[in-house]
Amino acid sequence: DAVAARRAGDAVRALVPKPWERANRELLALTEENRALQDDLDRIEASITLVHGTWDPVCPHDGTIDAIRTRFPDAVVHSVERGGHNLHLSHADLVGEIIRERVDHDRND
Repeated sequence: DAVAARRAGDAVRALVPKPWERANRELLALTEENRALQDDLDRIEASITLVHGTWDPVCPHDGTIDAIRTRFPDAVVHSVERGGHNLHLSHADLVGEIIRERVDHDRND
């Protein structure tokens, strides 16, 4: 329901660092470290849900979706039309709702 989705969105917002611009620059600087983690991806045992904007200028939508589906064929993908890169900021309620639904689904499995 709408109240639960808003609460989940608030929880997502709480996880976002306040000085987002600085945090984002720091993350972009981790490109080499991210590449080094590639071998560890096969160790993931949790369900994977990707929420991705179709207008993401940082991680192009189609290539990212293809890479995720190739590596994790059981991943659940939610594409947000006209969504950009930081969906947890621009669409926090939607991201929160998707997370809540996935957690509820996994609890019932």
